[in-house]
Amino acid sequence: MKVAARYRSIAPVLLLPLLMVAGQNATCNRSGATKNSNAQDSTPTMTERRDLRGQWGGADISMTIADDGTQIEFGCAHGHIEKTIIPDSEGKFSVEGTYVREHGGPLRNDETQDQQRATYKGTVNGEKMSLSVSLTEGNVDVGTFTLERGKSGRVHKCM
Repeated sequence: MKVAARYRSIAPVLLLPLLMVAGQNATCNRSGATKNSNAQDSTPTMTERRDLRGQWGGADISMTIADDGTQIEFGCAHGHIEKTIIPDSEGKFSVEGTYVREHGGPLRNDETQDQQRATYKGTVNGEKMSLSVSLTEGNVDVGTFTLERGKSGRVHKCM
């Protein structure tokens, strides 16, 4: 009986570390801190949602988003956005850029381009984007365009 009593007295000391480890694992699993590497999560990561690089196009608009900025072609204008377009959690964004009106024929030597500040606001939903363009000065609405990723756009330049 002496041996049994001895083990009963040290049992709590031996079990305490095991219970602490078990409790930590349960807490981690509840909080989502550990993740099964075999689980398939279809939710896009922030990087995937925000990576808009590539060609986008639609009726009367063609847009190329690259690491060094965004180029936009309209029927009688073109635009440029220097900053990276980063949609929020709802897919919405608003960035400042430039908008340059064009006209038919070549640019004359003494002619300057009509470059204006513009706001490009939009919403990205999967492979589609809605983009509204307005000129900062005078708050002139240029228009709203629907674009699709991977499309070149149907832009007919003014003559």
